[in-house]
Amino acid sequence: MCGIVGIVDAATLPRLGDVRHALDLMRHRGPDGEGTWSRDDGGPPFVVLGHKRLAIIDLTDAGAQPMGTVDRSLWITYNGELYNYLELRARLEGLGRVFRSDSDTEVILQAYEEWGRRSLDSFNGMFAFAIWDERRRTLFAARDRFGEKPFHYSWDAASGRFAFASEIKALLSLPTVSKGLDDRALYRFIRFRELAASDQTLWADVRRLRHAHWLELSWVGDRFTLSTAPYWDVDLDHREELSREEAASRFRELFADSVRLRLRSDVAVGTSLSGGLDSSSVICQIQRLGAAEGQKAFSARMEDPELDEGRHIRRVLQATGIPGYEVWPSAEELERLFSRLCYALEEPFPTTSQFAQHLVMRLASEHGVTVLLDGQGADELLAGYRPYFFTRYLDLASGWRLAALGRELLAFRRRHGQALPLSAKAVAARLAPSL
Repeated sequence: MCGIVGIVDAATLPRLGDVRHALDLMRHRGPDGEGTWSRDDGGPPFVVLGHKRLAIIDLTDAGAQPMGTVDRSLWITYNGELYNYLELRARLEGLGRVFRSDSDTEVILQAYEEWGRRSLDSFNGMFAFAIWDERRRTLFAARDRFGEKPFHYSWDAASGRFAFASEIKALLSLPTVSKGLDDRALYRFIRFRELAASDQTLWADVRRLRHAHWLELSWVGDRFTLSTAPYWDVDLDHREELSREEAASRFRELFADSVRLRLRSDVAVGTSLSGGLDSSSVICQIQRLGAAEGQKAFSARMEDPELDEGRHIRRVLQATGIPGYEVWPSAEELERLFSRLCYALEEPFPTTSQFAQHLVMRLASEHGVTVLLDGQGADELLAGYRPYFFTRYLDLASGWRLAALGRELLAFRRRHGQALPLSAKAVAARLAPSL
């Protein structure tokens, strides 16, 4: 990951020292380099961009940021990875574009210069970036489709002052950003445990750019205007008539391609192996792709046998031949690292899974691995959590697929040692339309 920060001001030249202090607070995000750029034509608007670099693609100085185009009309600060950057680069070269580096950063920059806002439709990756467009006097920013990379900002329309950063602490360090809490957001969190459902954070002056959204700060006359909008969403009305076998084959192809693209890196790539179906599938797919050589897997083990998945981890490592490394989280270490976790995560977190992930990633770093592939998100995508089971059972019942329903319920009993409690009222309500 990298750290990005920027200040755009309609009236006053921001101090470079403020930007560098904000970058210093995010030094853990980028140990491989630091850079700043400021708009220097002497008049408003005033712009300063900063970057903390973790080098993954193109480790040379040619990949350093903030990065500008040859004519210095566009400048970018970017955090993330564009997985399909080689394909996009070839496409842009076919349009006559010439590249000076091997970085995915330059691909984003040139794609924006070629297609503007529509370039987002071509990006396959995780990203948060901001581009200052000198010709249009516009700051254009965007966040990836699922919000993997953070983008926080503060906007004072009256003064025409805008600031953004990867982390909230970096924004709060700026003298123009208030540290006051948002009472409404705080209430929603206490009452509903809701934090990321909107653009609000727990701080009154800090907003988050929502996933799959772009932001544009435009210089009109002698003042800025701000607009945001989504550029992508799941099409819930889209349907394809596929058999079960066709759907499985399509998913398998997409999954294999996804893993293949994420193995592109100029630094060591490993895997985070929990023993679950998702991370186990990732590491097995790496072997099928013939990319297991040099791979390392990192796992968190538990002293409690009810929580430990060591037997599954061992089976995957034996099947793939990939060496595994383990860490054993403890209550004592959680207590020792708790303040550091709060500092890094910045907002309340509901479980201790982040603690285990921290230890796994620290272990990977100790073994020279910079990038980890993980199975996060599969349970949401494939309905793997227990609350989804009941919906599945009701769907089978409403379609009168009673044999399949019986097999599912029997499998649940065998796996969990108990029957799933089914509400007769809920079943009757679901079945009523089909009777």
